Amino acid sequence: MSGMTVCLHNETTVLTKEFKGDILITDPCYICKKDRDESGIPKHEDFMSYSKVEEYLDYDGRISITYNEELQSYWRVYNKWREDNPSDWERCEYGDNFEELGIHNYMTHSTLYGDWSCTTYDKDTKEAIGEFCADAGLVSVFLLDEVRKYNPEIDKTIKERPWCFTTISNFEGVVSFIVVHEEGTYDEDTEYWKKGDPWTDDILIVEGTGNINFTTRQTGL
Repeated sequence: MSGMTVCLHNETTVLTKEFKGDILITDPCYICKKDRDESGIPKHEDFMSYSKVEEYLDYDGRISITYNEELQSYWRVYNKWREDNPSDWERCEYGDNFEELGIHNYMTHSTLYGDWSCTTYDKDTKEAIGEFCADAGLVSVFLLDEVRKYNPEIDKTIKERPWCFTTISNFEGVVSFIVVHEEGTYDEDTEYWKKGDPWTDDILIVEGTGNINFTTRQTGL
């Protein structure tokens, strides 16, 4: 790395799973259906007598007891509605329990970075074979056929947003989540650090070994 010396480089495989078929690499939030009926969701304005706290008759320049009571009533009803009408993203426990949606062949891990964009490379040809990104700070690998059964619109979504999904056809092998840990020192002074200051970084890589060998690399924010 420019301006940085690597003193330690360790790779640890944290999760592996066998797959046979077309696989999909993406942020798990992208596969969830958005068909929850929100027509009955409680509306903030139905609970509030006035649009601003300053308009309440008991507003004393700091607070209004009536405003606070009405706001609390709204949030009680709103939270109860959310509890009784969970989205599929909530039902699958934000990517941890896709069995609830009928998906069983998958693996999920934190990106360790947050939201990102990545490129997928064929390890043998070194060519890019896809890309994917994240909005929930997670990455998952799925069997595409299972995702299709749950969400028949997924192929349309992939076509409309190809930068969000890597698809690899007819994969047969093992997919691994690998954490790369590096430590080192900075080579020069900047406004953020001094020469010789230590730095550490953890990077998540998705790697496949089988009839198609692939790896991923973060290539954007």
